[in-house]
Amino acid sequence: MPDSSILIPIVSGVISAGVSYFVSVFLKDKEYQKEYFKKVIEKRLAAYQLLETVVNELQYSTANSADKRLYHVVFHTKEQYDVFHSLLFNAVKSNLWLSHNASSQLSTLNQQIYNATLTSDFSVADERHQAAKANFEIITKMRDRLRHLIRHDMYHMHDVERFFKNGN
Repeated sequence: MPDSSILIPIVSGVISAGVSYFVSVFLKDKEYQKEYFKKVIEKRLAAYQLLETVVNELQYSTANSADKRLYHVVFHTKEQYDVFHSLLFNAVKSNLWLSHNASSQLSTLNQQIYNATLTSDFSVADERHQAAKANFEIITKMRDRLRHLIRHDMYHMHDVERFFKNGN
C-alpha cells in the first residue's frame, strides 16, 4: 500500500486543479455573457434613442388661423415632414431591438401616417395640414402610448434574458 503521506497531497492537488479549472471556465462564461449583454443593451439603447426622437418630434403642435384645429408641427412644411419621415424610417429599421409592444406601436404609428399620406397630396400644404388635423387625436394617443412604453422598457432594459425570452 502506498504511503498515504504522499498520496493525500497528490489527490488534493488534482482535486484543487479540477475545481480551479471548472470555476475558471464558469467565470469566463459569465464574463462573456456579461459583455454580450452589454452589447445587446447598447443596441437597444440606440433603438430607443431613435424612438424617443420620433416621440419628441410629435410633441409639438400648431393650428392655422382659419379653423384653429391642431396638427403636429412635423406636418407644417414638406421639409419638416421629410425630416420626420426619415426619423420614423430609421426608428422602424431598428425595431428588432425594441420590445414587442413598442415595436408593434411604432409599426401602427407608421401605418397611420402612411395611410394619411395616401388620402392627400402631401406636397400641397393645405392637403397635408387637413390630413394631419384629421389624424391629430390618434397620432397623439399613439405618441403618448409610445412614451409610456419607452419608460416601461427603460425600467426593464437591464433584463436581457427577459427581452430574449418574451420580447419585452
